Amino acid sequence: MSTPIEWMRRAMLIRIIEYEVSDASVSETLLDNLELIEKLKEEEEEVSDTMKSAYCAVALECTVKYFVCESVVIGGNFSSARERIWRARVTRLEMEHSKLFTLDLKAHKEELEVAITSPVIRRSLIALNTRNAALGSVSNYLRDAWTLVQVSGAVAGAGVHKLGVDSGAGPHTHGLGSGAGLHTG
Repeated sequence: MSTPIEWMRRAMLIRIIEYEVSDASVSETLLDNLELIEKLKEEEEEVSDTMKSAYCAVALECTVKYFVCESVVIGGNFSSARERIWRARVTRLEMEHSKLFTLDLKAHKEELEVAITSPVIRRSLIALNTRNAALGSVSNYLRDAWTLVQVSGAVAGAGVHKLGVDSGAGPHTHGLGSGAGLHTG
């Protein structure tokens, strides 16, 4: 990260993700926030494997959860989620050459298309417990993200301090410069 502002934006988005999953909920808002974090990354900066896994697991959960409600007839909420997430959002990621787009994401997209006509595939997807998988993947991502943000924040704060601007990292401030107080875990 090159500036303290970028660091603070990323830290804020990570905090939002952490807050959302704190009550064990998984929603498409997580996908939005992961996409925003990717956009804040610089061109040469890699997207972590834990971030890619979290994105894929959340996308899958946000779709598969409707199989339980629509085990016999596929339509309604499942069709809407498939359209929003897999045909629009994931396709856009692929077209934009997003670093969040992975072979796993592509495989799940194809699997969900087959699941429309295959009760066997639907049952296998339901058996995956995608909710717990998504929460676990997001937790792994958060652990890695906080580590990176705290290191990057220290670097960003040092850069601002060199310019003669208080980074908020000092002992008498309550700023975000050191990352202190941002993560409790």
